[in-house]
This record gives sequence, C-alpha cells and structure tokens, in this order.
Amino acid sequence: METQRSRKMLLVDDHALFRQALSELIRLLPDMQVVGSVGTVAEALQFLQLNEVDLVLLDYDLGDELAFNLLEQLPNSDTRPQIVILSAGMSGAAVRRLLASGVVAIVWKHTAFRDFVEAIREPLAGKEPAICPSPKQAFILPTFTDRQRAVARSALMGFSTKEIAGDLGVTDGAVKCTFQQLFAKTGTRSRPQLVRFLLERCPDSALTGPQPESTPVQVHRKPVAAAAAPTRATTSARFMQLARRGRT
Repeated sequence: METQRSRKMLLVDDHALFRQALSELIRLLPDMQVVGSVGTVAEALQFLQLNEVDLVLLDYDLGDELAFNLLEQLPNSDTRPQIVILSAGMSGAAVRRLLASGVVAIVWKHTAFRDFVEAIREPLAGKEPAICPSPKQAFILPTFTDRQRAVARSALMGFSTKEIAGDLGVTDGAVKCTFQQLFAKTGTRSRPQLVRFLLERCPDSALTGPQPESTPVQVHRKPVAAAAAPTRATTSARFMQLARRGRT
C-alpha cells in the first residue's frame, strides 16, 4: 500500500508564539509537515528560494507588512506553492483581492482547529478556493470612515466623549453618534465592548490609515491621528480603566 506523501508547509506570521503553537498542532497530523517558520516577507522569500514547499500559511497582517507584499513577489509558475491566508479579520475588498491573486483559502484565526485543517486540505486536494468558515459565519473586518477611525483610536486611549469632541472640533453629540455607528459595525453595545473588539480583532493598520471602500470625512481640527497610534501594549491598561468605569 502506497504511503501518502506528507505536505510541506511554511508558516509566515509575525507572532512567534502563534507560529510555535500552530506548529505543534500540525505535527499531530500525519499528512502535513511544517518545514519552516518565519516572521517577515524577506525571511519567507529567502526560505522559498532554498527549500521545496507545497503550502504557505501566510498571516494577512504582518505588522509593518501585509500578505500582498509577499504575494506580489512570488513567481507565477508551476513551482509556486499554494497560499492559505490566516487572519483575525479584513475588509471585504481585501478578501476579493486575495482570492483574485490566487490564494486558495482564507482561514480566520478564531476558527476551530478541525475546520482549519479541513480548509487547508481542500486546496491540496485540488478543490475550489474557499473561505473558512462560510462567509455568513466568518468575521469580516468592517470598513471605517476617517472620523470613525479617529474616534476608535481615542477610545483605545481612554479619552472621554468631551475630550474626543474637543480634539476633533465637533460636538459631543457628533461623537456619540459616531460611537453608535461603531457599535453597529462591530456588533458591540458599549465602549468597553468596543475597545475589547478593537484590541482583539482589528489589526493596527485598520485604525491608522485609509481602508478600501472607506468614506472620507472632513475633520475640522487637528485629528487624533497626529498623536502616536496606540498599540495593544499601550492600551491594555487604559482598557481595564475604561472597563471599570463602564462609561459611554
């Protein structure tokens, strides 16, 4: 009886702990083998030049880079490995662009490991590109307007409604209206829930620059974006403070 060949995989993710954990899980699968684990596009390109790989598990948001930075540099040939995107969330426009670029599957990081395995086995078996789980169940990162991004960044920093209004040069009512829009887009009901959502599911790039299909909004004064963009490390304490206050 012929033994099934183990498929060789390269993990590309800027979080070393996540790569290590995923590698340990994949080791349990008899038909899959992690042959490399890197954190940047440059490292991935160097590894692919020197090693044979069947599948690349590529994180969409690599910190200072996006998956497109690697996809655009891969040769369009029979030797090109299949690409599966891992992501905590992205815009619908990004999903369409990835599938158009030849990505065989998009797997959300909150997907159960069983569904994750099924999603990466299907393209190896020659099936059609897929999003796992189904689009109705998957988390798609909502697109934010300029004002919504500015208010979201201020919420991450723990600023009050009045402080945000002062920074943006708008009324308190306008800020509260923007919060309601953010609640609707993210499925949250309060500022603490919104902050948790932003910390856990939104890549930093979603709040620091223009997104596809976003609607520009005129800002009357110096936008909050002029300050250093908050990171998860600098906002965790602010989140706990905001959660205790429970304010809107």
